[in-house]
Amino acid sequence: MKIENYKKSIIRFVPAVIWMSIIFYVSSIPNLELNGELSAYDLVLRKIAHMVEYAILVVLFWWGLEKPLTKRAQLEIFLMAFIYALSDEFHQNYVPTRDGKLTDVLIDTVGIITAIGLIRYIASPKQK
Repeated sequence: MKIENYKKSIIRFVPAVIWMSIIFYVSSIPNLELNGELSAYDLVLRKIAHMVEYAILVVLFWWGLEKPLTKRAQLEIFLMAFIYALSDEFHQNYVPTRDGKLTDVLIDTVGIITAIGLIRYIASPKQK
């Protein structure tokens, strides 16, 4: 790989790294729950936010890879996003008033799989 192509590949991942940093920062904020409980509405919004933040990460990883969405690319994207979701929940175990939850990793995974499916649908050649 030429140096110029290598630099271009690294630069294409900058948005994903920035987004990962935002996820890390938000995960570092202690919970601001009143009386330790969330309303059902707040809980649903937070879980939707989990799915959306990881769907965005998938799109940024796909853009960073700069290649067709082959099965291998889908697996690479899935693994990068899934491992980051695991590490994010692990990190939350060390944030005061936060704790990592396997259910949140599963919710993140729904966002990951949904985004990969949408990309496949949008990026695939249209059937006539």
